[in-house]
Amino acid sequence: MKTIKDNKTGAFIDQDCTIEHNGMKFTSGGAWLCQRKDTGKFEGLVYVTETISGDKNQFRDYHVTNWHGDIKIHCITGKTFYSNFGDRRKYVWFKYNDRYFYGLWCSIDWNQSVYVKEMKPWS
Repeated sequence: MKTIKDNKTGAFIDQDCTIEHNGMKFTSGGAWLCQRKDTGKFEGLVYVTETISGDKNQFRDYHVTNWHGDIKIHCITGKTFYSNFGDRRKYVWFKYNDRYFYGLWCSIDWNQSVYVKEMKPWS
């Protein structure tokens, strides 16, 4: 089993996040989404994937996923902006298991990981 998932709460933790390339192995901590004991709110680390479609590559669709890609959730992103460090960033929002989450996707040109926290439902 590559992902341990609690079907009741939706919490998950990835396992075995290793790839092999040219005889070398690379390991990641994987994605996770768990409930904090002190606040009762969920937070975690997920990955953002972007799908570009259309004859002129004008349509972009975003999802948050776990390391293995077996959990895939549609997300909304904000406008791209530059930080004081010069990297490009976007805010990310999504709903998963009747809970609402937000996070800041930093260094979007070379990074897919986003630290997310549970938030109040939007209307």
